[in-house]
Order: sequence, then C-alpha cells, then structure tokens
Amino acid sequence: MDYVIGVDAGATKTSACGFSLDGKLLAGHQTGPGNFVEDPGGAERNVLRAVEMCLEDLGSGCRLVGVGAAGMRSSGLSGKLRGRLEQAADCRAKVTDDGMLALYANLGRREGVLVIAGTGSIVYGRSKTGQVSIGGWGTLLDDRGSATAIAIRCLKNMVRSCDEGLPISLLGKDILKELNCSSIWQLPRAVSQAGKAGIAALAPIVAEHAGKGDESARDILAHAGAELGDMACQAAGRLGLASPVTGVSGSVFQKNPLVAQAFWEKMKTCLPGAVPCLAHERAEKGALWFYQEMNHI
Repeated sequence: MDYVIGVDAGATKTSACGFSLDGKLLAGHQTGPGNFVEDPGGAERNVLRAVEMCLEDLGSGCRLVGVGAAGMRSSGLSGKLRGRLEQAADCRAKVTDDGMLALYANLGRREGVLVIAGTGSIVYGRSKTGQVSIGGWGTLLDDRGSATAIAIRCLKNMVRSCDEGLPISLLGKDILKELNCSSIWQLPRAVSQAGKAGIAALAPIVAEHAGKGDESARDILAHAGAELGDMACQAAGRLGLASPVTGVSGSVFQKNPLVAQAFWEKMKTCLPGAVPCLAHERAEKGALWFYQEMNHI
C-alpha cells in the first residue's frame, strides 16, 4: 500500500500520521517536543522515532515523509534531518517549518495566507510569485498577537497601574494567584522563572475576564486580533494578493472569539477581498500536498 507520512513537530509534542494517497488516516503516533532551536538533538530524535513508529505500523510503501518543525527555518538543520529521514524511510523527504506544513494542509495549492497564533505567532503566505512569512521571531523580537504577547501586555498593564498608584484589579489578582505571588513585588521574579510557556498560560485568564466584561482585558484581546490582521495584510500585500484565501489556526483563535472578531474586522478594513478558508485540516496532512506537488499530480 502506498502512503505518505506527515510530521508536525512543535514546542510541546511531535505528531506523525500516515495517510493513504487519497487522504485516509492510517496511523498516528506522538513523541516529545520537536523544537529545533531549543533542543535540536532531542527534536531530531523525537521526529525520527515518531516516523519509525508509523513505518512499523504501515510497512513498505512510504512514498514521502513531510516534516514541518518549529524552529527549522533558523536552525540550519533541514538538510541533515532530510537525509536521516530518507535513510530511515527509504523514500524522499521534505523538511520545512511547522507553519508551512499547516499552510499546505489547509490551503492545498490555493493562493492565500494562513495565520497561526498559539504560544507564538506567524503568518505564512503563498502565491504564484513565491512564498513569504511574517513574524515568528520569538518572544523578545516579535510574537505579535500570540498568547505570550497577550499575557505580557496584561503584565505590563499591571505594573504600570501599580506605578500610577492604582489598586490591583480582579484580573491582576488572578494573575498573581496563578504565578503564586503574594504581592505584585514578587512579579518580576515569578515572570523570569515562568518561561515562555508559563507566561503564555496566563492568556486564558485574560480571556476569562474579558468574557466577564473587563474592559482592559477586552482591549488586550482586540489589540491582539488587530495585530494578527496587520500581519496577514502585510503577507498578502507582499504577494500581490487582493483576494487571498485566508485561514486561521492555533489556540488563540480557538479560545478567544474576541481575537477572531477583531482579526476579521481588521481584514475587512485593509483587505476586503479576503476569502475565509473554511477547511481546518490537521497540519500533518500537508504532506499529501507536498507529495502531489513534487510529483506534479
């Protein structure tokens, strides 16, 4: 039986799925984190192990292994990983960023953009003229609209309110409680120890209070949505797309309707011809489109 394996390697887990050439899910396995910047050695092992488990289930017949991995763009390790995969699977391999895999999964060969907002954020776009990416630079440089950015904006509001002598809001109190802080003066140490994932985990608290009517929380989420819209419009502009198919993905969109609302409002303003993508395919399925593209099917 002929099949392809798609691998979505991210900050928290690596997921590999085998698909028949007509798109039927045949097998699936998960291993540990697959971030090639934070832990390239561990990420490579997790990707290879996930692929090996699919191969063990499905046997001979693998025609392509398509991998989208966090941090691959800046790691310089795509060639090395591709060689290891081709040796393990005895077939061709394509290695790219996790976002590009998701773009292919959701848009297929259509021209358009995909906006991904979870712990971090990035926008990928494709047209007949080429491909672009916007964002994805990490917390310190640029993760606009991400869960991390939402949480950091909230934290900054808290300390600025403190500097102005204002009382801590209910939102602020819940943030301090989540970080195990008995006072706001413990906040700097707690934030430095929380790490990116710990900070991003504060975003649902902002969403909860936005749902209860907290105006500052609502403003934070609206700002995030507008920034993601700016990124999408920038990508479409660079590609010369006036009516791009536009997809959204990631926990920020899934869990924050205010972010999604602000995003589409921004799109209506700066790119009114944008067409929402209704497909929500799992990223691993992008390997099927890689296969078709490479074989001119």
